[in-house]
Amino acid sequence: MRVLIHSGTALEKINGNFYAAESWFRTPQWISRSTKQLTLWAPVKERPPNFPIPPDRWHFKTDRMRVVPIDYFNSYVSCYKLWPKRSRAWERDIGNLAREHDVVMVRTPTPLISLVSKAAYNMKKPLVATVVGDILAQSDRIIGNRGLKKLLYTWAGKFLAWQETKCLHHAEKVW
Repeated sequence: MRVLIHSGTALEKINGNFYAAESWFRTPQWISRSTKQLTLWAPVKERPPNFPIPPDRWHFKTDRMRVVPIDYFNSYVSCYKLWPKRSRAWERDIGNLAREHDVVMVRTPTPLISLVSKAAYNMKKPLVATVVGDILAQSDRIIGNRGLKKLLYTWAGKFLAWQETKCLHHAEKVW
């Protein structure tokens, strides 16, 4: 089986090696042991060769998978700043990748959920989702603000939660 996984969580690339801050990345490593091909489509921040490895990162071994980098973003806001210039290229890339694979997996929440779910649907590939967090409960911006800002962040969070629910409506499996 050929599996495509998208994660909106960024990796760092230093000296040709990938480093991750989240333990969730052990999931693709585990899945890669029992698949013919695993491709991880994720944001990657390229660092200079002599860049010190951050102490909160661990070496993410990619010997049994292919990492296809997306433009680096580390938040919804930074992703949506890139959206006008890059969304068509992202849509083309995820469509081509979905065509090559048997299953499309997505780790949510991610700002690219609409592109990933649309590609899986258009290519008639099963979509499997892993829900790792709650957009509304985790938002520091909602908790830390008052007044109009709190209202705007609450509205944005509710919209993103609605979008995620809508996009995952046709998923084969949701964890």
